[in-house]
Amino acid sequence: MARTHNKHLRAFIDGVDVSGYHRTLGALGWMFGAEPDAAITDECKNILIGQADITAGPYSAFLDTAATMPNMLGGNLAVNGTFAADTNWTKGTNWTITGGAAVATSVTSGLLTAAVAPLTIGKTYLVTFTATVTSGDVAFQDGTANGTARSAAGTYEEIFTAGAVVFRFYSPSGGFTGTLDDVSIQEYVAGGLRSDHGTRNLMVSIGINAAPVMGDHVFAWKFEQSVQTVEQGSGFVALTSTFGGAAFDAPLTYKRPWGRLLLPKTDLTAAGGVNAAAGVDDIAGASSLGGMLVYHLLTSNGTLALKVEDAVTSNLDASFADSTLDTVATTGMINASITPKHGMIALATNRAVRRYIRYQVEWGTATTATATVAFIRNNLAV
Repeated sequence: MARTHNKHLRAFIDGVDVSGYHRTLGALGWMFGAEPDAAITDECKNILIGQADITAGPYSAFLDTAATMPNMLGGNLAVNGTFAADTNWTKGTNWTITGGAAVATSVTSGLLTAAVAPLTIGKTYLVTFTATVTSGDVAFQDGTANGTARSAAGTYEEIFTAGAVVFRFYSPSGGFTGTLDDVSIQEYVAGGLRSDHGTRNLMVSIGINAAPVMGDHVFAWKFEQSVQTVEQGSGFVALTSTFGGAAFDAPLTYKRPWGRLLLPKTDLTAAGGVNAAAGVDDIAGASSLGGMLVYHLLTSNGTLALKVEDAVTSNLDASFADSTLDTVATTGMINASITPKHGMIALATNRAVRRYIRYQVEWGTATTATATVAFIRNNLAV
């Protein structure tokens, strides 16, 4: 870190590049509690042996107005949107909830009314759901406005302005047979930075006397957002983010927030094909303690998957051909055409990861995308 200047840091929060021009970043902390000088049979000493305390100092930057006004999303208003149990939803005729999905059998006028916090008339929402369709079609509505009828299997995202306060699914043409899953309804504000409390995926790429490149170090974790202020200037935005502790849904099976950058922020094209370049010779060598894929997909014009591959014999393209790491270190098909996508995909803590690692992209319907990818190899027994 001694040879790193703030101008060589690149910061990403929830799929948004907030690097800006002038930037400052507080200490990136990684600390283990001291082992108590007591017998294991003594009362608790207020620490958890082997658990890391991961923190990030306040982040401030001056940003371009146009470049840093991503679409803002609130929390998911749908309760039990994964249909993990037969609760929270009022099932109309021929609807059932089973096997982790809402199942429709020849639905005509039957409705599946969601356990959704009341919508606000006039507000805009991003509605996401996954459907399988055997026959007919399915759409959502609020009783006044209707979403698009879907007659093919897929994961759909749609911007929707509420004309009423309720939310439900129905079959526009009747006779829908299929399933629904992973329902999400989030308030959507175009051109705004989030200022509410919540959780944030933070990734900091650390360049050494230059902008970050493949192989440089990264710091990444999911934190509670304690304070965020956004001040509009003349042609710029001043952003200050203060992070709290690790988020409740952070990858707590791991303790290490430091990894290697596999893909600096890059504009990708399907015409360029898959990644056939050499990867990173990870100094740790082969390991059997798992790791985490970290990604921020800033934009895309369709679906794609970001992955990590590994190799054992050399750092050449051919040596990655037998990799199976990409079957688990993968985002699955994601789409950032409406809002950025971001996350940390934790592998099993006994997963083997070979010496050489690189990013990979699987193109779906997208032809262009902008992304950054890192991998945190675990080297601490969990």
